Amino acid sequence: MPESVSKWEKGEDRETPPLEQWWDNVTNPVIDEDEAWINYIAHPYWGATYYIRGRERGLDRGQSFLFSAFLSTIYEYGLEAFAEPVSIQDLIITPVLGSLVGEYLFSPIRDSIRAKPGTPSWSDKTILFLTDPLGVVGSWTDQTFGVNVRLSVQPIGQASTRLGNMDSDTGLPPRTAHAAQAQRPWGLQLQATW
Repeated sequence: MPESVSKWEKGEDRETPPLEQWWDNVTNPVIDEDEAWINYIAHPYWGATYYIRGRERGLDRGQSFLFSAFLSTIYEYGLEAFAEPVSIQDLIITPVLGSLVGEYLFSPIRDSIRAKPGTPSWSDKTILFLTDPLGVVGSWTDQTFGVNVRLSVQPIGQASTRLGNMDSDTGLPPRTAHAAQAQRPWGLQLQATW
């Protein structure tokens, strides 16, 4: 976007070195003064696309919300922090409103398009692209490079099986084994094959 909209300074206009500017921006978050359409339309839109990306990868609602918050935070503290201070409201609005838009607007639209018989029309494909641009770009690069990527959030460790009245992993009665399983740590698994 132009500097008049983004309020990002061009590299030659800066007085401080980029890493020093980044450090100052990440250590001093602010309430930004962006225009309302940026904060309340553009940011929730991207939060919704992050949320949809999580849902399309098999995450549940809560996990997709955390995924959206994670990607939003990476952007705020990463690339954008080289140009401007971290925005407190962007860290909140992007995943919160974005997840609501993703779940209650984008998901039903995507489901209705997928429920139609036959090949999607160009307008349906456009809507699918606009509601999950990261997924379309990701699919294109996966196909181009022959990569198959799978993302999941699940308990870490081997799944247990029950043998009669005892759990095969723990040797405990099923109720006690279930409580032990519930305390297993969770992790993010990213698997790529080509």
